[in-house]
Amino acid sequence: MIPKRLLLVLGLPLLFAFIVRFIFGVDSWNSLFSVMTISFLVLLPSGIGAMTIYFSKPENVKSRAYQIFMPWCPVFAFFVLTLILSIEGWACLIMVLPLFMLGASLGD
Repeated sequence: MIPKRLLLVLGLPLLFAFIVRFIFGVDSWNSLFSVMTISFLVLLPSGIGAMTIYFSKPENVKSRAYQIFMPWCPVFAFFVLTLILSIEGWACLIMVLPLFMLGASLGD
């Protein structure tokens, strides 16, 4: 059985990532494309990082390594799921992965 804390730490940021991805994927907002792209590249990873740290146990958050690397887990899960579900292509994911990892780590 999956612990409740793990569902909060990984599941909620992952759910947030998919909701934001689908909101930013709405075709009728193409006129705002550049603003929305920049917002997506900043909002999504920083939101994932903030949510991951917020829902983590306080004793885990004291570790600097945890603060930096734990937000990467939901980012990787998001990337794997979007690849499996054919929402994004692997080339796009590889190019944006470093930005998302950095943004998630700074989002905490």
